Amino acid sequence: MNRSSQNKKNKSQKVGNRKAGSRNVVAIKQSKSTHPPPYIAQSIRSIKLRCLATGAQTLANFAYTDLAGLVGIIGTGTTTSNFWSSTFRLRRVEIWSPVATAGTPVTSAVVYTENGADFESPPVTMSDTSVSFDFPAYVNSKPPRGSLASKWHGSGQSDQIFALTFASGATVDFEFDFVLSDLGAPVPGPTIAEGTSGNLYHKIVHSLTPNVVNAI
Repeated sequence: MNRSSQNKKNKSQKVGNRKAGSRNVVAIKQSKSTHPPPYIAQSIRSIKLRCLATGAQTLANFAYTDLAGLVGIIGTGTTTSNFWSSTFRLRRVEIWSPVATAGTPVTSAVVYTENGADFESPPVTMSDTSVSFDFPAYVNSKPPRGSLASKWHGSGQSDQIFALTFASGATVDFEFDFVLSDLGAPVPGPTIAEGTSGNLYHKIVHSLTPNVVNAI
């Protein structure tokens, strides 16, 4: 064995030697143990609400405040409330409209009608009609990609997002992402009737009653 090979072998057997990168590992561990790491203070949450229609609607206009009320409100008194979420976005809406009378068609439709002062969404319309008891009129819609309707919105905004058409007895599902109002002042919610302070509700809007949850 030549001298060069012997020196390399001796170095590899030294107790004080560390593998390449081992010093960096120690530094990272020390940093985590002495400095709390960053974390997400306000998490994005998701919710799916199933609503049952107690009456038919034709092109009923929904504002962002209507959708924020569906996401949730907290009663602050008998007739007052705050929105549960500070900001939210719509991910999807689905409508199933059943046929009630043979030969009488029913329609489900989603018409995006964003009318903000500065930006507007494409006027996309999705619609389906049925005359069969076996097949409801069905629409499954996401907000158009890149449209204002697909963005995050403050719960107190009163601009319209879309108009919905559905039959009496229809089932309407909404999917939302939202952030809780746990940073800063709460956003005042809609007027309610016979509410209880501190209770969490989902607001009935345009004949749509949230199912299997507290609705008001």
